[in-house]
Amino acid sequence: MRRALALAVLALLLLIALSTTYLAYQQHYENDGGVTLHVYLCAAGREAWEKVITLFEEETGIKVDVVYGSSGELLARIAAGAPADVYAPASPRYMIEAVERGLVDPSTVRPVAFLIPVIAVPAGNPANVRSIYDLARPGVKVALADTRAAAIGAHSVEILRRAGILDDVMDNVVAYADTFTRLVSLVVTGAVDATIAWHAIKYWYPDRVETIPLPSNLVNASWIPIAVTTHSKNPDTALRFVEFVTTDPRARKVFLELGYIVDVKEALEHAEGVEAEWLISSTS
Repeated sequence: MRRALALAVLALLLLIALSTTYLAYQQHYENDGGVTLHVYLCAAGREAWEKVITLFEEETGIKVDVVYGSSGELLARIAAGAPADVYAPASPRYMIEAVERGLVDPSTVRPVAFLIPVIAVPAGNPANVRSIYDLARPGVKVALADTRAAAIGAHSVEILRRAGILDDVMDNVVAYADTFTRLVSLVVTGAVDATIAWHAIKYWYPDRVETIPLPSNLVNASWIPIAVTTHSKNPDTALRFVEFVTTDPRARKVFLELGYIVDVKEALEHAEGVEAEWLISSTS
């Protein structure tokens, strides 16, 4: 009798232990699914991304491994087989290429935020740059982003071409930057007199950079797209991250506080149009 009772108690304790272990495992699985997301993000928005990722990890328990770089560099790495679950370049033109090459799922493309090209100069504006045409003035030192690697580079060339001063400005270019971060550093340190950059730069370096608006007829607003890659091993979790970034009020607040525009109508107040707006419409 005592032996039977002891066995019953032992069985009950074992059942409790197994149940506790299962519940702990289930809770862990629901929190992160044992998943680490690999996200490839444009370096230009690093401060915003870091804050949003922290919010996402705290909310979900899912670990996010981040690779920052220029839009073109990241795309090349994904095409070469890098284990990316999410891709977010600085411009839709890179996302269009990613869609055309079958590297991202087009149904998951979403707009994160909108950006407007402006002229950026060091604090105090030592070269007295007042308009886009001053970039063609003899003696003004200009930096541009590499059109093959950084999204703002292609925008800059198009703006200068529309203004009819591309060749003259090219004569003043003293440096090319392969990332937006490096482009900004040239202005912040005073190594150059001016560049064309995204409007949000004045929020990132308020005491070290000044911005000058460009005529809206020369400018198309750009936007930061985000999407799930086609070879993601965790597409559902990756889409959860995409939706968090683009819809969660806390994430939207982060981008707003850092100077980004999150509404397409507001973006059109500063630009003639929105680059690749059809891609937004096709996924909304």
